[in-house]
Amino acid sequence: QETKIRGTVLEANPVYLLVYTWDVNNSGVETKVKWSLSEKDGGTLLILEHTGAENYPKEGMAIEMFGHFDKGWQNCINDLENYLAKAEHVK
Repeated sequence: QETKIRGTVLEANPVYLLVYTWDVNNSGVETKVKWSLSEKDGGTLLILEHTGAENYPKEGMAIEMFGHFDKGWQNCINDLENYLAKAEHVK
């Protein structure tokens, strides 16, 4: 089954911040995702926040969705790390 994610950009600064809503499969429940970048120790610190899982109405649904978010975002971060590792060799 294909998962569709919809959202609206709430705030964007191409240098260090992106905030948007997140609605899975038109559930009508919005959560919020925030990506922020800052300089740290000669590198870049990435902070990813995904809040609002408690907005899901069904008993236990918030915990289930949090688990999906956690696993999905971990995959995204792993893919980003792999991409950046390869990009360093391309320079």
